[in-house]
Amino acid sequence: MSNKNDLDYVKELPGYHRGNPVYFNDAMIDKILEIIMVLSGELWVEKDRRIVTEYLLSTKGNITSDMIENFKPDQEFKDKLKNERKRFTENIFNCLYDNEQSSDPDTFFSKKS
Repeated sequence: MSNKNDLDYVKELPGYHRGNPVYFNDAMIDKILEIIMVLSGELWVEKDRRIVTEYLLSTKGNITSDMIENFKPDQEFKDKLKNERKRFTENIFNCLYDNEQSSDPDTFFSKKS
Protein backbone atom coordinates (compact mmCIF):
# COMPACT_ATOMS: atom_id res chain seq x y z
CA MET A 1 0.00 0.00 0.00
CA SER A 2 1.00 3.62 0.00
CA ASN A 3 3.34 5.25 2.43
CA LYS A 4 1.57 7.64 4.83
CA ASN A 5 3.82 10.47 3.64
CA ASP A 6 2.52 9.97 0.08
CA LEU A 7 -0.73 11.67 1.10
CA ASP A 8 0.67 14.46 3.26
CA TYR A 9 -0.46 17.05 0.73
CA VAL A 10 -4.15 16.45 1.66
CA LYS A 11 -3.56 17.50 5.27
CA GLU A 12 -4.01 21.15 4.26
CA LEU A 13 -7.60 20.57 3.15
CA PRO A 14 -10.43 21.79 5.38
CA GLY A 15 -11.89 18.90 7.35
CA TYR A 16 -8.85 16.65 7.06
CA HIS A 17 -8.81 15.71 10.74
CA ARG A 18 -11.46 13.20 11.80
CA GLY A 19 -13.58 13.50 14.91
CA ASN A 20 -15.40 16.69 13.99
CA PRO A 21 -17.85 16.14 11.13
CA VAL A 22 -18.99 19.79 11.20
CA TYR A 23 -16.68 21.88 9.05
CA PHE A 24 -18.93 24.60 7.68
CA ASN A 25 -21.58 26.85 9.18
CA ASP A 26 -24.18 25.42 6.80
CA ALA A 27 -24.72 21.69 7.50
CA MET A 28 -25.84 21.12 3.90
CA ILE A 29 -22.38 22.12 2.68
CA ASP A 30 -20.94 19.39 4.93
CA LYS A 31 -23.33 16.86 3.37
CA ILE A 32 -22.43 17.94 -0.15
CA LEU A 33 -18.73 17.74 0.69
CA GLU A 34 -19.26 14.23 2.09
CA ILE A 35 -21.00 13.19 -1.14
CA ILE A 36 -18.15 14.65 -3.20
CA MET A 37 -15.56 12.84 -1.07
CA VAL A 38 -17.35 9.48 -1.46
CA LEU A 39 -17.79 9.98 -5.21
CA SER A 40 -14.15 11.03 -5.57
CA GLY A 41 -13.01 7.91 -3.72
CA GLU A 42 -15.16 5.67 -5.90
CA LEU A 43 -13.94 7.43 -9.03
CA TRP A 44 -10.32 6.95 -7.98
CA VAL A 45 -10.91 3.21 -7.45
CA GLU A 46 -12.29 2.96 -10.99
CA LYS A 47 -9.45 5.05 -12.40
CA ASP A 48 -6.83 2.99 -10.55
CA ARG A 49 -8.38 -0.22 -11.83
CA ARG A 50 -8.43 1.14 -15.40
CA ILE A 51 -4.76 2.10 -15.19
CA VAL A 52 -3.88 -1.41 -13.97
CA THR A 53 -6.08 -2.98 -16.67
CA GLU A 54 -4.46 -0.91 -19.41
CA TYR A 55 -1.00 -1.79 -18.11
CA LEU A 56 -1.77 -5.51 -18.01
CA LEU A 57 -3.32 -5.40 -21.48
CA SER A 58 -0.26 -3.70 -22.91
CA THR A 59 2.19 -6.07 -21.21
CA LYS A 60 0.29 -9.38 -21.13
CA GLY A 61 -2.19 -9.18 -23.99
CA ASN A 62 -5.01 -11.25 -22.51
CA ILE A 63 -5.99 -10.61 -18.91
CA THR A 64 -8.47 -11.95 -16.38
CA SER A 65 -10.18 -10.29 -13.45
CA ASP A 66 -7.94 -12.37 -11.15
CA MET A 67 -4.87 -10.82 -12.78
CA ILE A 68 -6.26 -7.36 -12.03
CA GLU A 69 -7.21 -8.24 -8.45
CA ASN A 70 -3.85 -9.88 -7.70
CA PHE A 71 -1.68 -7.33 -9.50
CA LYS A 72 1.49 -6.44 -7.57
CA PRO A 73 3.08 -3.31 -9.04
CA ASP A 74 6.80 -2.76 -9.18
CA GLN A 75 8.25 0.44 -7.72
CA GLU A 76 8.07 2.31 -11.03
CA PHE A 77 4.37 1.51 -11.39
CA LYS A 78 3.72 2.42 -7.73
CA ASP A 79 5.33 5.80 -8.37
CA LYS A 80 3.18 6.28 -11.48
CA LEU A 81 0.01 5.52 -9.47
CA LYS A 82 1.14 7.81 -6.65
CA ASN A 83 1.72 10.69 -9.07
CA GLU A 84 -1.57 10.06 -10.84
CA ARG A 85 -3.46 9.94 -7.50
CA LYS A 86 -1.84 13.22 -6.46
CA ARG A 87 -2.75 14.84 -9.78
CA PHE A 88 -6.31 13.48 -9.49
CA THR A 89 -6.73 14.79 -5.93
CA GLU A 90 -5.26 18.19 -6.69
CA ASN A 91 -7.38 18.50 -9.84
CA ILE A 92 -10.61 17.89 -7.92
CA PHE A 93 -9.80 19.74 -4.69
CA ASN A 94 -7.48 22.45 -5.97
CA CYS A 95 -9.94 25.23 -5.12
CA LEU A 96 -9.71 24.25 -1.43
CA TYR A 97 -5.98 24.99 -1.49
CA ASP A 98 -6.63 28.51 -2.77
CA ASN A 99 -5.52 31.04 -0.18
CA GLU A 100 -7.31 33.92 -1.86
CA GLN A 101 -10.90 33.58 -0.73
CA SER A 102 -13.52 36.03 -1.87
CA SER A 103 -15.22 36.10 1.53
CA ASP A 104 -14.26 36.05 5.18
CA PRO A 105 -13.48 32.41 6.10
CA ASP A 106 -15.07 32.91 9.55
CA THR A 107 -18.45 33.36 7.89
CA PHE A 108 -18.03 30.17 5.87
CA PHE A 109 -16.17 27.72 8.12
CA SER A 110 -17.49 26.52 11.45
CA LYS A 111 -15.72 27.85 14.56
CA LYS A 112 -15.44 24.29 15.95
CA SER A 113 -12.00 22.76 15.64
